[in-house]
Amino acid sequence: MRGKQHYRFGSGLLKTAVLLLFISCFSEGKDLIPRAVIFEAPEKLYPLISPDGKYISYLAPIDQVMNVWVRTIGMNDDRSLTDDNKRGIQMHSWARNSKYILFVQDKNGDYNWHLFATDLEKRKTTDLTPFSGVSVWFVADSAEKPNEILIVMNKENKLIRDVYKINIVNGDIELVQKNPGNAISWIANSRLEILGAVTVLPNGGGTLMFRDNPDAIWKEFLSWGSDENVKSLNLTADGKYWIILHNINSDLMRLVKKNVKTLEETVLLEPKKADIDKVFVNNRTGYPIAAHEFYEEGRWYVLDKKYENDFKYLTNLRAGIFYPEGSDSETVNWLISSLSPGKPVYYYTYSHTEMKASFLFSHRSKLEKYDLPKLEPVVIPARDGLKMVCYLVRPDNAEMGKAPLLIYPSPSYRQRYSPSFNTILFWLANRGYAVLVVNHRGLQGFGKKFTNAGNLEWGGKIIQDIEDAVDWAVGEKLADPEKIGIFGHSMGGYVALASAAFSDIEFKACVSYSGPVNLLSFVKSVPPYETAFIYDLKMHVGDYWKDADFLKKISPFFNINAFRTPCFILQGKHDIFINAEETYKFSKALKSKRIPVTYVEFSNEGHGYPERRENLHAFTAAVEKFLAGHLGGVVEPMNSKEKRILKDAIKIYQ
Repeated sequence: MRGKQHYRFGSGLLKTAVLLLFISCFSEGKDLIPRAVIFEAPEKLYPLISPDGKYISYLAPIDQVMNVWVRTIGMNDDRSLTDDNKRGIQMHSWARNSKYILFVQDKNGDYNWHLFATDLEKRKTTDLTPFSGVSVWFVADSAEKPNEILIVMNKENKLIRDVYKINIVNGDIELVQKNPGNAISWIANSRLEILGAVTVLPNGGGTLMFRDNPDAIWKEFLSWGSDENVKSLNLTADGKYWIILHNINSDLMRLVKKNVKTLEETVLLEPKKADIDKVFVNNRTGYPIAAHEFYEEGRWYVLDKKYENDFKYLTNLRAGIFYPEGSDSETVNWLISSLSPGKPVYYYTYSHTEMKASFLFSHRSKLEKYDLPKLEPVVIPARDGLKMVCYLVRPDNAEMGKAPLLIYPSPSYRQRYSPSFNTILFWLANRGYAVLVVNHRGLQGFGKKFTNAGNLEWGGKIIQDIEDAVDWAVGEKLADPEKIGIFGHSMGGYVALASAAFSDIEFKACVSYSGPVNLLSFVKSVPPYETAFIYDLKMHVGDYWKDADFLKKISPFFNINAFRTPCFILQGKHDIFINAEETYKFSKALKSKRIPVTYVEFSNEGHGYPERRENLHAFTAAVEKFLAGHLGGVVEPMNSKEKRILKDAIKIYQ
């Protein structure tokens, strides 16, 4: 690590065992927020306004399982529409007729998403795509066709997703567009006619294809290379323009409108320091109202001047960040989320006509009485000069410089971490850890130079970025250099394990949940209909066929001898991206090398964060004890239910 300080183990197995015994005697601290409060199901979440502006829908728990609820605006008649009692509903939307709620759901995390419709009046839920082994995703809906919706699914060919029209009322399904094999998304007009398609090329580049009507010949509208990115948003309601985000001939993602007849392009917004990450579109016209750029902090740019006063008002509504989450069909009544530092998410309705916001609810009112930690943006230079926008969470009641430090790599394979209400970060800080969220190279959001600097660097410069973040934190006297750990989820879980194996920094503890241990099997695991993901993995991580030796070289699975760090590993048995059997074998191999390891496998979970609330509580209880044993944080004793779940879920313990 070129002259860097090495942070070595200072204890050994005997000291760790004694510390574990000591930790088991900890009682709840004065300012300790109970796990049952931190990880309780949100009280209300993701509200939406119905297209007719009469109702608010939202997610709320029934016996700690998230379901869809609805209330009439101006009344207190909240009622549940669904009664799921397993993994819960994660997302929902309104049908354009305002008579149905739509949501997708898989089974135990198998990523075979089905589309369900719930009748608002009858409270009856119907599976609109009751086909085995099929995965569905949304394409388009329209006020002109309020009873219909366009989706993609791999019904005819498991390898390819075609476009179907579904009548929400009677359940009729019609195939409207066959996929030639390389189309990854589609654009429809207000009559739900497919006029646009985004296709990918084997080299990772792509094209936008367009046609004047469903019977016309397809023609190329826009093309880009493998180092560029394009996001097609929508066609305007008048059919004149295609609204697009792209970084062709630019480092940052800009917002443009492109004339569908002349192909003339007009730049609507050129960002200053980061990619445009959100666009608020007028539901009636299809033209952008405002766009958002997020570097260290967020900023809205108003594009439609008649909405300037609305955004001035909303900017002063609360301290922090606000987002328009949607609106009615006329874009008169909006739904606003507001994220204030150290507070839950607050939701408001907003009237454009009256220029007035009305408070709806906070998503976690029980946490309002606690002084939650705040995310502080910090810009950390990598050794080659690249600037990483990271976020520091300071621990409760601990002197910085003496607190243990946890590095938290961005959990996304591609997307940067932006400040959000993150219970994991709050929990860790409340237990006495400083947490540094690292947006390392390779992630999107900071321009294509930053993104492409991570190509084929998952075991190389990305690990160096983690080292540079640790060195920065220690140099700034923000953490105890003898108490450094790393905590990652999904691709962040891989970064955690790879850092423990390949970094010159000797971490005291490593936590990985749903992290790939074998990149060979990971890049091969992606469903074949996820064409863009497959091509992107080849360029960004490595090609299964061409880069096998390289992928083995940077995979923890094939580098057991490189490990010295105690590891806690969580895996869902039904994870389609991560082979649970391989993760188990990896953990078993660590144990054979006398590396302290805990391997937890939930038989009813898939990829990512445990969806079942009881699993989440058990997981965090076990991690809390593991981290305290190796880093010295605070522990809340496990309850009997957590112990019972872990008794079945812990497969390896040493």
